[in-house]
Amino acid sequence: MIDREGRVEVANSRCADVLNRPPGDLQGQPVSNLFAPNSRSDFSVLLKGMSKGTAMPEVEVMVLDPFGRQFPVMLDVREIRNSDDFLVRLRDLREIKALEQEYRGVFKSIAEAVFIGDPETGQILQANRRADEDHQVSTSQIVR
Repeated sequence: MIDREGRVEVANSRCADVLNRPPGDLQGQPVSNLFAPNSRSDFSVLLKGMSKGTAMPEVEVMVLDPFGRQFPVMLDVREIRNSDDFLVRLRDLREIKALEQEYRGVFKSIAEAVFIGDPETGQILQANRRADEDHQVSTSQIVR
């Protein structure tokens, strides 16, 4: 939970697990200090929008671990009713990103032509390298 100035008021153990920092170390800190420099403006925009009463979407940002290494999280900021505070939720995306990379590697290495399409529209969303070769067109021409 953060105040309207963006300072951490309360951090639960899950937040501490994601950030690899004890909850007590987070209290009173500007939450923006936890973000990688290139993500601080994203947080600032979210906080300003929320302060004006605008519902803001989740956004993927980079945060810093205690050693300064960056990693991706999904950031969600929500206003707490009857309070001047905001609820901040961070979802660690490292595992999801690793699975995406693994999926891409498998998808690219399949020996058969593979297309992934939207069942409602019939639109081809992805095609592997073999599909390019078999149809003598590039993936960018297949995927629209």
